[in-house]
Amino acid sequence: MKKFLIFITVLTIIISTAFCCPASATYNSLADTLDLHSENYFFMSLDNGTVIFESNADKQLPPASLTKIVTATVVLENCEDLSTMVAAPEYALNMLLGTGSSTAGIRAGEELSVDDLLHCLLIESANDAALVLADYIGQGDIDTFIGMMNDCVKRIGCTNTNFVNPHGLDDDYQFSTPRDIAKIFQNAMSFTAFNDIAGLNSYTVPSTNMRRERTIISTNKMLNPAYKDYYCKYITGGKTGSTSKAGKCVCTVSSNNGYNYICVVMNAPQYNIDDDSAEENCAFVDTKSMVNWAMRNLELVKIADSTSIAAEVPVKLSRSADYVTLAPSEDKYELVPSGTDSGNVVIEPQKDSLPSSLTAPVKKGEFICKASVLYGGESIAEIDLVATNDVNKSILLTVTYALGRVFSSLPMKILGALILIVLITVLTYIVKLLIKKRKSEELHIVTYNDIKK
Repeated sequence: MKKFLIFITVLTIIISTAFCCPASATYNSLADTLDLHSENYFFMSLDNGTVIFESNADKQLPPASLTKIVTATVVLENCEDLSTMVAAPEYALNMLLGTGSSTAGIRAGEELSVDDLLHCLLIESANDAALVLADYIGQGDIDTFIGMMNDCVKRIGCTNTNFVNPHGLDDDYQFSTPRDIAKIFQNAMSFTAFNDIAGLNSYTVPSTNMRRERTIISTNKMLNPAYKDYYCKYITGGKTGSTSKAGKCVCTVSSNNGYNYICVVMNAPQYNIDDDSAEENCAFVDTKSMVNWAMRNLELVKIADSTSIAAEVPVKLSRSADYVTLAPSEDKYELVPSGTDSGNVVIEPQKDSLPSSLTAPVKKGEFICKASVLYGGESIAEIDLVATNDVNKSILLTVTYALGRVFSSLPMKILGALILIVLITVLTYIVKLLIKKRKSEELHIVTYNDIKK
């Protein structure tokens, strides 16, 4: 009955969003309908960076074995030949004594390739493999390797992450966030070897100088069809983590029909959520819920067309045009509920960015202002609006305008008034002189005639 009510609620919201649109660019308003159990997660499109769901995405948390994503990245950055054989140093293995942590059972002096160690690291989540690799890449100094890990995450823009070990056992100074882990995993995906290993459900480790070959199974049960509660057909890879302090953690990548997402869940609980005899890993459960929802309900739609007029602005000093038309600088796509088309979105220039008028000349493609793309009255993206055509300047209008501006200021008005007064005074004086001169000439003529008579 509970599941049926949840289904009806989700269906109602999906239908309403198809006509009324979502509350924001992210779909956090729908998170409650998914019945998520974790309070710390980050779910994002790898195609255009749209954040679909997030909660406490920047909260610093113990990363557990998600740490090994960085460990693998540093190894791949610094080892050209993954077939290189490495002998496990005893001192590194002894660092795990008494921890009771997950290992691959590597023995001191046992020789494995870097590739096999990476498989043990990412599939079996083996802490001993992490230490052997750190010793090898750090040239006998694990602290050097840890420094390389921190340099790596800073380089890719992680601001809330720090490591003090390569395996992920709890430490007060080892922490990360769901958002940073997503960045870390995206960076690791640039290595083909990482993607290949992180997507495996199992792997056969070849025989070594001390053991026969053996098969290891991934700790990521979302890749294993045998675990029906967790298996998700869209999940193509990932990494798990779990400690008493970190709770259940997982980072996954999923794909379907050209849509790709990354999901990070940290510090999720483990408890019985369906009244059966087993406790569920809620990191897996929540990830599956978010992935399935996105794959079934979201599609990429063109929300801004660079060939469509979005606004117009009055233009001054031009005889060829009274307005400049504006259009998006480029086509833009956004994830919206299925069934939506571009007619459901509105482009609205931002008031604090839109000029009241423009002054010619204006060049085609020139940036004019920012605009918000509205979907259901809510902003889902920000775009640039540019001029769609050239607008030339009129020389006559420019001169007239310049003169008008010159004499529009108070000092110039006062100066102009003084000049006018002077001109009037001078003209008055000249007129008086002319009148006086004329009278004088008339007087002279009358006197002369009189004498002649």
